[in-house]
Amino acid sequence: MTKAIFHTTTAVALVLGLAAPAPLPAQGDDQANVPLCNQAAAFPCLHGATGQVVRSQSQLMELGGANSRLGAGNRNATTAPQDQGASQQAQERLEELQRQADQAREQAQERAEKARQQAQERAEKARQQAQERAEQRQQPASEGDQRAQERAEQARERAQERAEKLEEAREKAQERAEQAREQAQERAEQAREQAQQPASEEDQRAQERAEEARERAQERAEKAREQARERAERARQQAREQAERARQDPGNLEAVQGGEVVDQRRRVITEEEARSSAEAFKKPASDIQRQKQEGRPRARAEDDDDNALLKALGTAAAAGLGAYAIGELLDGGRVVANTGERVVVEEGGRYRVIKDDDTLLRRPGAEVETETYADGSTRTVVTAQDGTKTVTIRSRTGRVLRRVRILEDDRRVVLFDDTRAHAEVDVDALPEPEPREYDYTAADAEEALRQALLAAREGAPQRDFSLNQIRYIDAVRKQVPVITLDAVNFRTNSAVIRPREAEDLAALGRAMRDTIQRNPGSVFLVEGHTDTVGPAAYNLALSDRRAESVALALSEYFDVPPANMIVQGYGESDLKVERAGDIRANRRAAVRNITPLLEGGAG
Repeated sequence: MTKAIFHTTTAVALVLGLAAPAPLPAQGDDQANVPLCNQAAAFPCLHGATGQVVRSQSQLMELGGANSRLGAGNRNATTAPQDQGASQQAQERLEELQRQADQAREQAQERAEKARQQAQERAEKARQQAQERAEQRQQPASEGDQRAQERAEQARERAQERAEKLEEAREKAQERAEQAREQAQERAEQAREQAQQPASEEDQRAQERAEEARERAQERAEKAREQARERAERARQQAREQAERARQDPGNLEAVQGGEVVDQRRRVITEEEARSSAEAFKKPASDIQRQKQEGRPRARAEDDDDNALLKALGTAAAAGLGAYAIGELLDGGRVVANTGERVVVEEGGRYRVIKDDDTLLRRPGAEVETETYADGSTRTVVTAQDGTKTVTIRSRTGRVLRRVRILEDDRRVVLFDDTRAHAEVDVDALPEPEPREYDYTAADAEEALRQALLAAREGAPQRDFSLNQIRYIDAVRKQVPVITLDAVNFRTNSAVIRPREAEDLAALGRAMRDTIQRNPGSVFLVEGHTDTVGPAAYNLALSDRRAESVALALSEYFDVPPANMIVQGYGESDLKVERAGDIRANRRAAVRNITPLLEGGAG
């Protein structure tokens, strides 16, 4: 509708613009004062024929007026009445056009009103239709919907029937349960009544058998307790004997005090002299075997044992310690096996291994200087190729008493010192060691391994121990955690560590090296253990050599300072699994950080 009005109004305006460029006002308006073009000397002027206001010469020429402004001024005055008549006609035509425009406007308004009414009617009709559809939806459903409602009603009825049946079944189950309970009560009552009556002959025999079984179980339990007490007593006795054997030598040694030097030797270790982790273990020969095989008399064999014993002590043997020192070494015992590098001595049914504790220090190119004093004590200085020095003090029996590292910057680090006084060990007063064992595998995270090494700081007794006490008293050594080296698997009767097996020790080697770099005074005990297969003396020598191979591999492959490691074999004396025979878990090497024990819990 609006578009129609616009078109009509535009048409009227166009007609008005063509018919009267300047609409003529009614008589008396300002337009009556505009002079006719043939009377005026200037524009604007009123064109007589069309009644249009002319504003330029070109517009006048288009309307057919005078050719120029001057020619229009010279016309005869007699044309004035005609021009006035034309003006009147133009005025009438203008009024007619205005009426037509008014009519068109009224028609457009009527059409707009009609369109509005039609739109209202259509909207009303649409509303009514929507209302009818809404009412239809509220009316009863169609035949299909009715069937669905019927089916739903049927389903509800069936569900209600099932629910009623389930309720009936539940009630019946409750009734049966109540009946069963009553029956059980009756049977229990009958059983109680029967129990109160005298037992039958069969029941009496069963009771007698049960009583006998109970007595046998009590006897076995009592026997097990007695055996446990005996084992505990043996362990305490063994610990006391270990503590007695671990008594330290007097500390007033000439090697410490600076007495008279009776022998001085210096040499450089060659490749052939240095021992390696890949070196084969020499199977020891027993005393009886040597006599049978060689046909030598007992005295000659004992002399050979003495020489082997001195040779096992390394440079100390060269000082000619004599029978006195050898007697103290044997201490009433006798040599039962030797490999040329270590000797096993038996004393009262127990074994101990004697060897050169400086073997780890004697690396190719190292310079070894040994001073022997009048009392038989020695002072050995090993200068490594990197310039570091290790000073070791030994007693006349060859026992290592003190070790000091001198670093590149001339700092002196005391690793252990058995020349000073240490309190005797009362094994009964020691705290029960916690079972802190860490199984090592090559896949273990190095950080976890470092934490295991550092765990020795926790729970250690707040007193110090000598190295001898730590090595030979199990109850002392076990006060710190142990790292079991399952990654090392020695072949039968072998102490060789192959390069592939050495690689499995990489994480342990780096962790130990880092620990020593942080604390140059750290000391690690490398242990060797075997099962019970084979002679005890042989197992002791083999376990000690295997522990030495582990320490050598850690030094050769991963630069762990050898001075910071102590090697000790225990043979079959410390079984992980208390069972005789070929037990893999008992054949093992292990490492402990014994620094807290040496330093009194401050390691």
